[in-house]
Amino acid sequence: MREWAQRHPDDRSWWQDYLARMPEHRVPCGRYREAHLREIRFPDAVSSGWGMLGRETQAMLLAALSSALFELGDAEAVSVLMESHGRHEWAESDDFSHSVGWYTALYPVVVKRPIDGVSHLGQVKDALASVPSHGMGYGVWTTQDANPLPSVHPFASLNYLGSFDQEQGAGAFWKRIEGGLAGTISGSFERDHPVDINVWFHEGRLQGVLACYEPAWVDILCDRIPLYLADYMNNGNPCFDDNSDRVSDVRRDD
Repeated sequence: MREWAQRHPDDRSWWQDYLARMPEHRVPCGRYREAHLREIRFPDAVSSGWGMLGRETQAMLLAALSSALFELGDAEAVSVLMESHGRHEWAESDDFSHSVGWYTALYPVVVKRPIDGVSHLGQVKDALASVPSHGMGYGVWTTQDANPLPSVHPFASLNYLGSFDQEQGAGAFWKRIEGGLAGTISGSFERDHPVDINVWFHEGRLQGVLACYEPAWVDILCDRIPLYLADYMNNGNPCFDDNSDRVSDVRRDD
């Protein structure tokens, strides 16, 4: 990571300026509540192409999440901690043969209050594109530098886990477990953000789990995030302009 940082010296000054202008949010305390998002079902034509959208997926999810968050108050901007796989910028010369672990890039993004749906999706895409090196520098300069930059606590975190449709039958290398693991994290565990959301794609459906400290927000976010996402996919993404491929069934399994 130090070698990577030496190849990207301009990233540090960019993050220093960006973090200095980031809105502050009070980190809550107490127990949080978990709930499942309303599910979005996709037509087959959309499902088959979902995994090829790449960064477009993050943009639409962030646009939907931030639109829902702006309904909770009158803030002019909201910060969201994004998570990506962290393998974008490695050079061919980088040797990982003696390393063990999962390379993940965590980085904050500031999203401004939208004027209308179309401009908001474009604004979110611009905000993501402005972050250098797909966000890898944030972790480097806040944890690995001799004079680290201050880390921040965004209002929400968003993690798109990807598509789980690659699993096979009984002999598969891995299998999705319904209902979670036995050692579920306690509700008293302190999180760094008022709102955490994990989203994944499975069997033609976009699903997700929301963790939130404010009980009054849970139902609002679980309903509004999927509805905003369906709207952006139907109206704001050129990959879904064909009326035959519109997202028509947005529902929640209670």
